[in-house]
Amino acid sequence: MPTGDPITLRFEPLRFSTTLSNAELRYRLILTNQTTRALEPVVIRGAIIAAAPGLPARARDAPLLHTIAALGAGETLEIAGRIIVPLGQIAPMMLGGARLLVPLVALSVAASDGGGALPVARWRFLIGDGAGDDGAPDAAKGVQPFALAGPRHFGAVTQRRLEPA
Repeated sequence: MPTGDPITLRFEPLRFSTTLSNAELRYRLILTNQTTRALEPVVIRGAIIAAAPGLPARARDAPLLHTIAALGAGETLEIAGRIIVPLGQIAPMMLGGARLLVPLVALSVAASDGGGALPVARWRFLIGDGAGDDGAPDAAKGVQPFALAGPRHFGAVTQRRLEPA
């Protein structure tokens, strides 16, 4: 994020799983209050949406993920969580006979510094399969679609922040 933003966020996708009906993302967020005042409360919303032409770039009315009572001046906080979404809400793309899922994670953070509400900060991340042919994480592979071939667990999940959020 550019300097001067009141909150910085680091998003770390940890695991992505699919069942016959749902997708689940486990993640870690690291928030830092860049201001000289406490932020209270801090409200984090987020959703998984499809990355496809013609679909909205950010989630509307995203579900509440976390509420933090206060984040002190200069304080950094780590939060773990998960987002579960019905697969029907993030329809796969077809490539040949393969069903591929290309999800975006849309996150927003709203906060107040005692002098009023700060502008809502928004981020979007493309997430994908980051495993190499041997199943181990492979940074050179980049962000690849998740192959939907029945229930699966992807432990090597990569992400790329999209601009602008």
